[in-house]
Amino acid sequence: MPCVTSLPRRNVGYILATRVAIVACALVLAGCATKTPVAPSSTAAAAVAPAPSNQAAGTTGNSTMRNAAAEMTGLFNTNLPVCTYDNSFNFDYNRPAFLCSGIIIRTAASGPGFNSWDVPPKSLSGIDAGAVSFSWIRMDSTFTDLGDSGFTLLPALGQYSDSTKMKMTVLCAFPLDGWTYDRNNKGCGYAPPYTSGDVCQKHGVTTGAAWAAQYLNPGNVPMQYNQCGFDVSSSPNEPGRITNGDAFYSIVSGRISMSNVNFTQRANAFKLRNEIRIQNWDNSAGTEARLPIQSFYYLGSSPNAALARQAAMADQRSYFQKYGVRVPVVMIISPTRNWMDDSDINDPWAKFTFYQNSADQGV
Repeated sequence: MPCVTSLPRRNVGYILATRVAIVACALVLAGCATKTPVAPSSTAAAAVAPAPSNQAAGTTGNSTMRNAAAEMTGLFNTNLPVCTYDNSFNFDYNRPAFLCSGIIIRTAASGPGFNSWDVPPKSLSGIDAGAVSFSWIRMDSTFTDLGDSGFTLLPALGQYSDSTKMKMTVLCAFPLDGWTYDRNNKGCGYAPPYTSGDVCQKHGVTTGAAWAAQYLNPGNVPMQYNQCGFDVSSSPNEPGRITNGDAFYSIVSGRISMSNVNFTQRANAFKLRNEIRIQNWDNSAGTEARLPIQSFYYLGSSPNAALARQAAMADQRSYFQKYGVRVPVVMIISPTRNWMDDSDINDPWAKFTFYQNSADQGV
């Protein structure tokens, strides 16, 4: 059964029918007759952050499995510039938005002698050694460049966090794919000899608008290497002294500023994922058992959905066999429209959607 993955913009009835067809096709691949989808909200509830909590949303032990799809829907629709301070409604600009909203996601596949959740060999040696590449999705940060399978991480703060899991350190963030495998400083610096792509704050680039202006005017430097990334772990120590929260939000506002230039740039932004670099963790069993893995995902809207589903289910079984932890398999459907085309961030077809199907759970 072929899955339709492209849509015209204006025919809403056709868009709805096609969106349903995409999900139906993916559910057939999952081998299910009846499923309960968790659809994202299209209301202003997105403006409310999850309440901070020291309690995990649900145990990841042997007896139960979290509703990761519901968690991911809530996080995706939580649209805040930064996190709040503990149990208040006050913004804390030292707490970037990725700590409490959106979904940190990595495309990765297991192989002989290697797990998808391992630090990859490239991150252990070479110019970019010391960090691993992820992306971050939220209702205001969407794209079509998501790989077929991989895993997502629990947030560090809020009601979906888990204090028993290790905390990951996000070092830097790029509004677009940073081609970090050629960059120094753990992938956060520049690709020699193109120093114009070094950490944004070092060049006085401290806003999304300034980032877009630099990126779109590369001179003789390849655009991918002219792009700078924002230090989001020690930004107050960088020139400009902006907070970590402001630095990270610049990857959102940078994509918006780029998209506002013209339709071509808006289309380019929608095609390309963003990129964040997370400091290496230890590949030992003791550490990997405590990784804050929220889900193993597969892309139900991919032409390779059947194989991707198998990969996600295999990772689920392997992680359970190794560590006794049940991590849900979640099917993700990519957005079929760019919310910036019509400035409608609540357009339901401009969102990633998440489904936790019983037939996908193998443990």
